[in-house]
Amino acid sequence: MKTLRHAYISPVLTAHPTEVQRQSILGAERAIAELIGARDELRTERERAENEALIRARVTQLWQTRMLRTAKLTVADEIENALSYYHATFLRQIPRLYREIEQALPGHEIAPFFRMGHWIGGDRDGNPFVTEATLQMALRRQSETVLRHYLTEVHHLGSELSMSAMLAPVTPQMQALAERSPDQNAHREDEPYRRALIGMYARLAATLHELTGTEALRHAVAPESPTCTPASSSPTCR
Repeated sequence: MKTLRHAYISPVLTAHPTEVQRQSILGAERAIAELIGARDELRTERERAENEALIRARVTQLWQTRMLRTAKLTVADEIENALSYYHATFLRQIPRLYREIEQALPGHEIAPFFRMGHWIGGDRDGNPFVTEATLQMALRRQSETVLRHYLTEVHHLGSELSMSAMLAPVTPQMQALAERSPDQNAHREDEPYRRALIGMYARLAATLHELTGTEALRHAVAPESPTCTPASSSPTCR
């Protein structure tokens, strides 16, 4: 535990215009890998035939998709390419890593020793296209990527946690969290988990707008009380 408390692991994504693959190619390759991986679980001829048809379609897509770009990549292109890897791997795999460590060390608090990073859009190696505006854009897009991921996860979790307080007891802490939610919908009055999650969603949506100027896709209630850092001077932070 002492080692983990003082550990700091930060894989850093890098990029160069000659090394960046097109997202269309990467997406097709991932889809083919998933389809092949699923074949052993298929039980009927119909399922296997549908799986093979999808594989053939993806392979055809690869054959007919241009591998090389016809226009020079910009720094913004490199940033977007790097962030696509967060969706495909890190945003889901890092929580699994922490869960496995928590299961191996029950009863111990695990320090946040594993943190992703990348320098794209913030490098200071003389690239004339990396400016203050580029760095601000990179930070906004990173913030938007992780916040939209959590917004989606909270939304899906809310659809699952429909338990009613009339049928299943909840802790006082859970009930207090639900009472602080801005959700006043009468149809969810007895659903503390959903009310609490809607409150979390509202704060995440407000934080998204505060940091990036963009809006969440769904709104059960209006965004309010963004989660801010101690250094924030925004009057809306609480």
